[in-house]
Amino acid sequence: MKNPFEKPPTSGEAESQEAEDEEKHEAHYIRHSKALYQTYGKILASEDPQQGFDPEEQVSPDLTPEGIELAQKKAEEFFDELDPEKDVVFFVSSNEARALETANIYRQEAHKRGIEVTRPKKSGTKLAEEIGEGEIRAFSRLSIDSDNVLIDSLFTPSAYLEGINWEAVDVETREKWQEAKAVIDADDKGSFGANFLAHSEEMQGFFPEIKTAKNKYEREFKNLLRLLRFGMKKIEESEIQKRVHIVAFGHEDSMLEGLRINFGEESIGNCEMVTFGVEEGEIRGEFRGKEAVVE
Repeated sequence: MKNPFEKPPTSGEAESQEAEDEEKHEAHYIRHSKALYQTYGKILASEDPQQGFDPEEQVSPDLTPEGIELAQKKAEEFFDELDPEKDVVFFVSSNEARALETANIYRQEAHKRGIEVTRPKKSGTKLAEEIGEGEIRAFSRLSIDSDNVLIDSLFTPSAYLEGINWEAVDVETREKWQEAKAVIDADDKGSFGANFLAHSEEMQGFFPEIKTAKNKYEREFKNLLRLLRFGMKKIEESEIQKRVHIVAFGHEDSMLEGLRINFGEESIGNCEMVTFGVEEGEIRGEFRGKEAVVE
């Protein structure tokens, strides 16, 4: 894994620069692996398709066989670049099953490699405790926490959307949802994330409670950067001898506008990773080979 925060050393500084780089702490944001989204399907088919997401009432396991295979491959690639003598990892995750299950694959691989895993004081949810054996911290600020699954389903391509119990939805909401969905279907970008980035502002006109990509950038992405600064400061104050890697697992929607602004990218694939670090007061990031001072 290329260190995205490395500055080319000047003559005579190569050795000291190398020693400094070895001590730098990093945070890695990884989108969850391929999943079935069974909890959402269960809610949409229920007697209340408009209910909110409950982190303790989920269908798990939720990763597909392909998703498990992909996460395992990416976990192996990630830990190929770490050294048990020099590195320690701390796992945090969205409270959703697919993210927790992805995190757990990485956690298990860390143990196989003899990489130290820092245990959080608490797991955050019972499901996180169960899946991660107390070594994954479920963090609400990495989560979607949908208040209305039906409305959020607008961005799902129609080809993957089925089984909605429309008899349990009032006529006004159903008609407004169908009108909004027709707008997206007329310009379907092929994935939830792409549709969300392209259409979230227009959809807010139908359902004001929808948070747009720009809303999520201001409220979630920037908040994650503040938390990153805080976390790195605490790590530095702890005088830990090893290099700390905070490995966070989440979703695409909270990252999309930030990726567009900082890296000129408008998507993040399953198990793709963004790496961040704090250097000389600046948050620097790397994604798809592109480096940037992140804002």
